[in-house]
Amino acid sequence: MGLTGLPHNVHLEIVRHLDLPDKLRLAYSCALLYKTVVPQIYSRLLYLSNDAVCPKNFDVELISDQYTIIGKHRLAKLLSALSQTSCLNFQYADLVIELLLQDAESESKTLIEWRDHCPQFPNLVRYKFPETLTISPLSHLQAPNLETLRVDVNFCRETEKYNGMVSFVNLVQLRRLVFAGKLGPNEDMVIFKLLTTYPHAMKRLTELRFEVDSESGDRAYRRVVGVMAIWRKIGLLLNNLTKLALPLTNHSTAVILNLISKHVHLEHLTSLELFIEDDGGVLNLINTTQHLASLLRSKSQNLRELSIHYKLAKPDSEKNHLRSIMLLKLTETFKNLRKLAIDLKIEGLDLSNLLMMVGTPLSNNTSSLRDFRLNIDTPSENLVGNLLNNLDDVQDLFPQLNYVYDCSCENCRRICDKMTHLPPAIVKEAIRVSTMMIIGNELDYFQRQTDTSKPFARFFRSDLGANGYLFDHFAGSQLNSSLKVFPNLKIFEVCGLIYHRYGTEFRLLFGNPYTGLSRESESSVVEMGLVLSGTL
Repeated sequence: MGLTGLPHNVHLEIVRHLDLPDKLRLAYSCALLYKTVVPQIYSRLLYLSNDAVCPKNFDVELISDQYTIIGKHRLAKLLSALSQTSCLNFQYADLVIELLLQDAESESKTLIEWRDHCPQFPNLVRYKFPETLTISPLSHLQAPNLETLRVDVNFCRETEKYNGMVSFVNLVQLRRLVFAGKLGPNEDMVIFKLLTTYPHAMKRLTELRFEVDSESGDRAYRRVVGVMAIWRKIGLLLNNLTKLALPLTNHSTAVILNLISKHVHLEHLTSLELFIEDDGGVLNLINTTQHLASLLRSKSQNLRELSIHYKLAKPDSEKNHLRSIMLLKLTETFKNLRKLAIDLKIEGLDLSNLLMMVGTPLSNNTSSLRDFRLNIDTPSENLVGNLLNNLDDVQDLFPQLNYVYDCSCENCRRICDKMTHLPPAIVKEAIRVSTMMIIGNELDYFQRQTDTSKPFARFFRSDLGANGYLFDHFAGSQLNSSLKVFPNLKIFEVCGLIYHRYGTEFRLLFGNPYTGLSRESESSVVEMGLVLSGTL
């Protein structure tokens, strides 16, 4: 049987695993495959400005291979195609379901000019333009079937053109409502008009997100208060809501959490994301999070995805122990999680703090967890740097860490051979300290490459390092040993370094196998030995 004789679903599965050039070659092989391949190419479009784009998907839960990735300086060609008619007399724009151009700030002129004369997208359910650009949102005439509405600065600007009305959008199909971290000066009026004009659309929501940018924690929280107050006034219940993203600050109160619980059926939630901003008043946050935990304790059995972003606005390491206990008490509420992400922007974390914050949710979800992400801001300082004084404790807890002085490989032996003239205790300490410094720099590098604030950051990488990474050589065996207790875990990420399960073994998803330190790093290790011995 030839390829064209296979069922349509088989065609789709074959196309899903091909790179874009191969998809195009297949499309032009015959009319039947053209009708199959081209809609798949144009259905979900994602622009990425990074030059080095990961061409292949490795796991559907990591990065979706449903997206056609548009690289840098190719936006004009894409937008031109979307305004054309195909050789089979259909409009390419009719095929688009998602159009994600939020990364196209550098091609602003091209995007703005196209927007003024863009085609209609009758099947579009979700799109996003760069928030840094002044660009009008798509109207109900251009995108009549949108399921996602993003209320941002440009949306607020557009309402002013319509004298405060929001009738330029069609919310018949609305399922997801997103409030961006930063809105316009007229945001109160916009929110009031939106919520009171379309109460039936609000009832159909399955996802509600209040996002937070770097400056708007309390403002985003006040926005939650305002929205809930309006819904209380009109008596609206969100019976279909399954995904919720909320900010919590030092000004949050149990009263507002109670109000949210009256409009949202917490027992229906499958996904919860918390943006916690702490300006030092941690005791108030403790009370708020404890109340949230009590509200969820008997109603969280359906929750499968949990994300916690904790930002400490002012250095306050003396209270980190309290923060650790607070997150421990909050996360111990959740069982049977499949996805867990913990993002910590907290200075001065020590080993005991970290184990409390991370250990409890891991131990409570060993059987169900499939995807775990841990991000710590500036890991060389706030993770590795704070472990230097606890290296003996680290090695007691994780005995399979592969320090250079314990390793028999040629690369590690070469480093030790350069320090045979030093006392063994000095060599051991020099290697331990140097190892932590080197892997701290590696984690910093990967964290910069994987901007965790961007939802599609994991599609791309830049230079991955010719020699591989010491972190993997150092911690790979320990990770595989520790992660055996998670039978369903497929993805483990720490500060941008992603481990992916291949059979029974976890390996780095990106990066070359470790082939030794660079000459500069080897010299640094030897110099550390000389410094500790007092000979330098």
